[in-house]
Amino acid sequence: MLGYQPFKRVSIDLCRTVQRSLGAQRAVNSRIEKIKLGVTNHGPLGPLGKNGQPISEKEVLQDAIKMGVRVAACAPSADILKNLGVTKDTVVDGVVLEDVIGFLNEAFPAAQKGGVVTFI
Repeated sequence: MLGYQPFKRVSIDLCRTVQRSLGAQRAVNSRIEKIKLGVTNHGPLGPLGKNGQPISEKEVLQDAIKMGVRVAACAPSADILKNLGVTKDTVVDGVVLEDVIGFLNEAFPAAQKGGVVTFI
């Protein structure tokens, strides 16, 4: 039945003023207290070492070398390492300087035997 009957149109008076609320109604003392949250914009803390001091990357690397991890600083050639300032004097004791070919010649067999090869 409604399919053939048009809706009735009503004119709207847009010249009237709009009444607004006078503000939120609340109790005088709403018992809301401000509290300070322990949130800072500093980065997360790292793992703690001796006396609560963070463990340095150098210490982690030295511990890994002591445990038998073979660490190599490598580049496409030994000259590139030297030009970047990477020398035996600038790396942690136990780190070997190699070019990529020397590194890969040892890394692939180690990986095939179940070892882990990581590039950092």
